[in-house]
Amino acid sequence: MKIVISMFMLFLAMGATACSNKNVQSSHKVHARVTAKAKRAKKKQAELNKKQALNKKAQEKVQKDKQQAASQSQNQSQSQQVQANQNQSQANSKESYEEYIGRLNRQRGYDPKGNPIMPGQDHEPGALPDGNPDPWVQDQINWEKENGYLNPDGSPTEKGKEAEREVEQNANSDDDYNY
Repeated sequence: MKIVISMFMLFLAMGATACSNKNVQSSHKVHARVTAKAKRAKKKQAELNKKQALNKKAQEKVQKDKQQAASQSQNQSQSQQVQANQNQSQANSKESYEEYIGRLNRQRGYDPKGNPIMPGQDHEPGALPDGNPDPWVQDQINWEKENGYLNPDGSPTEKGKEAEREVEQNANSDDDYNY
């Protein structure tokens, strides 16, 4: 009986081992399937993450380009405004500077344009108090320009220089004063 029981136990052990091997094999297959599914899911998730990252980068680039365009437009607008302000400031500064020089000239005994003035007067002969030529002198200047003695900017032409030399020579000759 001992043998029968031993054999019975042996069969039971062999059966349990066989079942156990089947369970282990089945467990390995299930584990392999689950692992394969997990790998596929990870791969799909990685691809999805890549696509999302690319989309996000593309959206960021579009947004950045829009911001740069807006910034450039704003910078251009600001630079135009700054330029306009500088031009206005320069115009105001020029007027202020001319007024300042005019005030200094009057304090020093000259007319606003720096021409010497006669004692007791506020301007030089042939000029208005603001330093511009009076009408008679302005007519003389216009005549010289019309007849080719002065350039439009007021500088003498060759004809004007020659006339001035002739006047100087005549003024320096002693012929007029021989009695």
